Amino acid sequence: NDQCYNDVNIPIEKTRRILMKSIKDFNIQQKFLLAMLCCVTIPLVLLSVYIIYQTDEVKQSNYNYAQVQIQENMYRSLEYEIANLDNAAYNIYSNFNLLRGIADKKTNANYYLVHNAITDIFNLYTGSTRKNNLLNVNFYNSDNELLSYYLYYRPVTLKGKIPNNYQYYTRVSEETGDHTRMLVFMADSDFQMEVVRYYYPINFKGSYIGFLEFTLDAKSIEEVIESFNQFHKGTFYIVAGNGQIMYNSHISRTGLYYKQVAPNGKNVVVKHIDNINSDLIYLYEDSLSTRLSVYITIAVLFLTILAVIYISYVLSRKITRPIVMLSRSMNSIKQRNYNNKVEIVSNDEIGELGMIYNEMTDTIKWYLEYEVKSKLDFKDAQIGALQAQISPHFLHNTLQAISNMASENNTSDINTICKSLSDMYRFNMNINENYTGLQNEIMNVRNYMLIISKRYNNAINFKIKIPPAFHSLQVPKLILQPTVENAVMHGLLSSPKTGKRLEITFECDGENKLLYIYVNDNGRGITAEEVSHINSNLRNANFEEKYKSYDSIGIYNVQKRINLLCGKQYGLQIDSQLDIGTVITYTLPLIRRNQNENTDC
Repeated sequence: NDQCYNDVNIPIEKTRRILMKSIKDFNIQQKFLLAMLCCVTIPLVLLSVYIIYQTDEVKQSNYNYAQVQIQENMYRSLEYEIANLDNAAYNIYSNFNLLRGIADKKTNANYYLVHNAITDIFNLYTGSTRKNNLLNVNFYNSDNELLSYYLYYRPVTLKGKIPNNYQYYTRVSEETGDHTRMLVFMADSDFQMEVVRYYYPINFKGSYIGFLEFTLDAKSIEEVIESFNQFHKGTFYIVAGNGQIMYNSHISRTGLYYKQVAPNGKNVVVKHIDNINSDLIYLYEDSLSTRLSVYITIAVLFLTILAVIYISYVLSRKITRPIVMLSRSMNSIKQRNYNNKVEIVSNDEIGELGMIYNEMTDTIKWYLEYEVKSKLDFKDAQIGALQAQISPHFLHNTLQAISNMASENNTSDINTICKSLSDMYRFNMNINENYTGLQNEIMNVRNYMLIISKRYNNAINFKIKIPPAFHSLQVPKLILQPTVENAVMHGLLSSPKTGKRLEITFECDGENKLLYIYVNDNGRGITAEEVSHINSNLRNANFEEKYKSYDSIGIYNVQKRINLLCGKQYGLQIDSQLDIGTVITYTLPLIRRNQNENTDC
């Protein structure tokens, strides 16, 4: 059961997904049109289905009633009429000598015997039923020879010989291969009226020896049959075994074949009549009101759907057109076009939305112009301030070292320190340049490390590894010296270990146009929590908070300077382990002094 459920549910789910995806791809006008159509047509369709269902219920109820009337009530009435004829005809079997004489072809010698027999039959029928609709009775042998007849006296005019139409019986018997009882309605010119002929075959010792032909006034039996004709354009057929029509509500069709005249598309009720081995067929049409209700329902549904489609299209276009225009205007903002205004065509909420949009574009345009100008002014001011910043502690300590060395040792080291310090301040004081060559940035760091080496008696082993092809690269100015100072002051000098080392290496990614600089020291390092906190501050541009182990503003100033000049995707990353050392990684854009210059990077 679960497998069957899954087999059915999978295509339903796929259909639902395809339908939902298709609806998502609709524009707003199509969605609005679809919503209106669903809201109006679905109730109409359901109402139409209900009306058609009720109509079908009425049609089915009528059909069930017709079945009961025809297959039970009418059948019993017709069977009663035929039974009366059978009872009268069966009296022929009471005269054994007559039957044997007919079988032996000796009927001519017994004419009066035959005549008396059919007279008794005639009197038996008319007496038992108290009807006078029987016109005459004829007796034929197996060679279709008329042996005798009985003509009831009635005020009718007969032309010529005694009427007989046994040809119907013989023809049907030959076609069906069976001599059976038969009921035939016809217009008889001799009697000048519509008559019913009932044929009753006579058998003797298992052999067919002849038949009786009853002629009755058709009105009495027609009244029985047509009294059950209660539906629109109803018509009855009695059809023999060979398909020939023995009776029809239109007498002119008698003798034709049912397949030739039976119309299509009608309701049909069929009942087999065993007494005469024929089918009773009743055809009728649904009433005009029933059919009109269906036609009107379908027509109204069709016209309503057309009207709904038209009205929905007009309304959806009228309502959604301003929204579509507003959407197009908003898309133009992606192209930084703030001059595209929306035309206000209504005073409703959509019109108000368009007016707000126009005011918004004016406001955005003014703010952008103001923001750009403010940022440019602020950026120039910050860059100038960052370039002008210098550690007062370093200046004080350096000058104090020069003084101490000058008083204690009259050596050439004083000249070296002073020259290096002079070069550093000359490099720092040039605030008109934001970028400098990587070689100049490295020279500034070398001057700083030379001073440190003199101050602390070569306590730190300093090494820079840079390929010659990197010398022409451009980097933001003053980004290495503050970080190196941070590593020296807080990482190396405070570490108790010997063999202190500071190394700067370079690497480039030519494919992604990135330059990596690594400042690596084996100082005291910091904990993992401190590393995480500092990196988080650097990533989130939280430059105001200063961490206690790195209370110098150097590393944050460098990050801020790189962000301002290069972008938020560039900057510093710190990796450190306590008592092992620290690595500071620079990620910078790969900028060449000459863009046409071809380097190994």
